[in-house]
Amino acid sequence: MSITELLVKNKIIFKKSQTIELKRYTKSRSLSSIVGVDLNSRNTIVFSREAKTKFLKKDAESLDGLANVVLNDIKVICRRKIFFSTSEICSKSYDFLKENGWVIYASM
Repeated sequence: MSITELLVKNKIIFKKSQTIELKRYTKSRSLSSIVGVDLNSRNTIVFSREAKTKFLKKDAESLDGLANVVLNDIKVICRRKIFFSTSEICSKSYDFLKENGWVIYASM
């Protein structure tokens, strides 16, 4: 399922959005990303991961770092971070992302 379909399914609507080419930042082909402005004028970054393997804490740490690098590169201050995953999420990685302000949607 594409990232735009996931946004529509979860009723997340952007006034304007920009697709981020993650090839510049990571070798991972399972990630995709969009930065957008929602209806409340908040900048939001959305990551989607389509993989079969479990999402571990090291993956969560690299995702959080990747989000910070991308936001610094495009010079956007983002208060809201959303993560969609099609695989299982380790409880430690879930807690790590929650502590760092992420909203997590997992569908298996």
